[in-house]
Amino acid sequence: MANKTVTYSLEAVLTRIEGKIDSLEKRIDERFDQVDKRFDKIEERLTKVRCSQRLSGKCS
Repeated sequence: MANKTVTYSLEAVLTRIEGKIDSLEKRIDERFDQVDKRFDKIEERLTKVRCSQRLSGKCS
């Protein structure tokens, strides 16, 4: 196999980097959305527990 030299233009390299950054940013945003949803669910459950404790007289 012969060694080959491949040359990319600066524009092509920057476009690839930009695409990878955009992809990573999208994945991070999706993960943060998942975490936000989990926190919302936890907060809802905690609120229900607090309300039920107040109703049963366990919490003032």
